[in-house]
Amino acid sequence: DDEDIKKKKYTSKDKQFITTTLVLIILILYLLYVAANTSFSTVDLASSATDSISKDSIFVNSAIGLADSITDAIPNESKLSASNNSSLQISPTKSGSEHFSPKIAYIFAGSVRSFVCSKVHWSIRFNLIDAFGGDPYVFVRISDEDNQNTRTGEGVAWVPEYSNNEVNETLKILNPKVVQYFSFKNQIEEMVNNYPSKNHTAFRVNDQRRYSMYFHRCMAYKLMLQYEQDNHLRFDWVVLVRLDAAWLEPVMPITSFANDRVWVTETGFVLFNDQFMLIPRQFSDYLY
Repeated sequence: DDEDIKKKKYTSKDKQFITTTLVLIILILYLLYVAANTSFSTVDLASSATDSISKDSIFVNSAIGLADSITDAIPNESKLSASNNSSLQISPTKSGSEHFSPKIAYIFAGSVRSFVCSKVHWSIRFNLIDAFGGDPYVFVRISDEDNQNTRTGEGVAWVPEYSNNEVNETLKILNPKVVQYFSFKNQIEEMVNNYPSKNHTAFRVNDQRRYSMYFHRCMAYKLMLQYEQDNHLRFDWVVLVRLDAAWLEPVMPITSFANDRVWVTETGFVLFNDQFMLIPRQFSDYLY
């Protein structure tokens, strides 16, 4: 009787071991099948699908053996050749658009001030423009003068001690598309000629300093609009940024920002942010 019990115990353990081993073998074979099928399907899909389908979705669907049905479900637009991809309206914030280079317009307007300092202009280039990535276009409306009265914008304009050649050479670091100089000495005449309405007159008379800031940024924005018209293109983003502000650290890539809102800093000029704005193009006309 004792011998029979030992045989039964041995037989039970043996069966449990065999069952566990078979389960592991089946699992390993299944994983190998999934890996092999994934590799084949990914290569097959890459030849017919564009980047509008993310790598994650390709992996999941191919792993369960649905590669053929995925390929059939791809819309015709995403099967276009690489030469036609530029005509697709793809959001730069979507996962399948790593080959899409958003066009970014940088709008600079104001006095030179500290822009000629190396730590300022190189930080703008490296920590802002290069860090954002994309396809940058720089538009500058600049004055080598400044106002003596920084509260009202009135008074005799003064010229700091740097030459136009120094400013022009420094601007080359930003590789601007258009540079336009203005003078505070004749800005009132320019303002009246462009915006003679009563509302503009009231704003200009009662708050000349702030109106001057708005006006010159608006005129710089018009440089961008004219460039769009002349070159038959439309930007994806517009960046309001200062010439006299340094960037201590690199910003995140442009693809990190959703294009359904305007991005601003926490600091600004009273109620209006005059430091920085990252504006999707569909909102920029309204803001400017």
